[in-house]
Amino acid sequence: MRIFASLLKVKVEKLKEKKDVEGLIKALNRRNFVWIRREAALALGDLGDARAVDPLMGLLRDSNKSVREAAIEALAKIGDSRASEALLQGLKDNSSLVRGEIALSLGKLGHARAVEPLIEALRDDDWYVRQNAAAALGSIGDARAVEYLIGLLDDEDESVRDAAREALVKLGDPRVSEAMLQGLKDSDPIVRAETASSLGRLRDVRAVEPLIEALHDEDKDVRQSAASALGDIGDARAVESLIAALKDESPRVRYRAVEALEEIGDAKAVEALIQALNDRGWLILPGTRRRQLARKVWVRQKAIEALGEIGDARAAEPITQAMKGKHKDFRQAVSFREAAKEALAKIKARSQTV
Repeated sequence: MRIFASLLKVKVEKLKEKKDVEGLIKALNRRNFVWIRREAALALGDLGDARAVDPLMGLLRDSNKSVREAAIEALAKIGDSRASEALLQGLKDNSSLVRGEIALSLGKLGHARAVEPLIEALRDDDWYVRQNAAAALGSIGDARAVEYLIGLLDDEDESVRDAAREALVKLGDPRVSEAMLQGLKDSDPIVRAETASSLGRLRDVRAVEPLIEALHDEDKDVRQSAASALGDIGDARAVESLIAALKDESPRVRYRAVEALEEIGDAKAVEALIQALNDRGWLILPGTRRRQLARKVWVRQKAIEALGEIGDARAAEPITQAMKGKHKDFRQAVSFREAAKEALAKIKARSQTV
């Protein structure tokens, strides 16, 4: 079977080299070979021959996702008015899976003509279609979609709300922050936390006061997101409230508050960060790469890093003393001392330039 598949693979490549459109169209019917159907579809897209439009449309209902995606990509590459129209018509397909995949592809391709049909798809009965239509509109970046995406912030499905928020952040329209601020008052703490994170990515200073208020939310995840968002925005008005958050009962909130103070870089936080060198709290951060293990981080180490970035000479002696403290395990001791040495070097370098 593998040898036969390899032979077919070579055949598809040769058909493409010869620009044999009819031969590639026949290859689309190899029902037992997913790879052949997929590669034949992509080859037809590269050749750009309008004769392939109808056969490629037939693949939109293929049982294999990679084949469907290849057909969508090929139709987009052909660029023929029939091909474009075929993709847009696909948004009305009986299969929600097909509608969703086409919506996402239209976003990746940036078709301006797709904006109105995608806006219509935001009303689809299926969450997958609504989610992908929202993501697509965010990728296209057309302001016509803003008010409709704002309407999705109340969608019953969490993934749809997430996609709408992400799209609105990409659009960056002035109306977005104002609409999102309402999410900080939602009864669902998940919505409040997600809203806070999105407001941080928007970096709109109008969100500073509401986010400061969110630092007092009853839910620690909301407080954590609010602290991070304030760091993203970087407005000095948040410094005093973030200093107060260094006494939060949750080490995760305290860590994010230290991180935010580091990003803002205001020297008013130095004394409070020096006090945070005594914080024994820790948390687990997920790995950022595939197969990377989640890592344990300490509030006091983040405080050292923040003091190093601010570069105030008042922190040099407290950091030096903190280096002499005992640690529960070897890895913590090594990591802590390395951070302290780096922070002291930054403080020294800054003092020499003043």
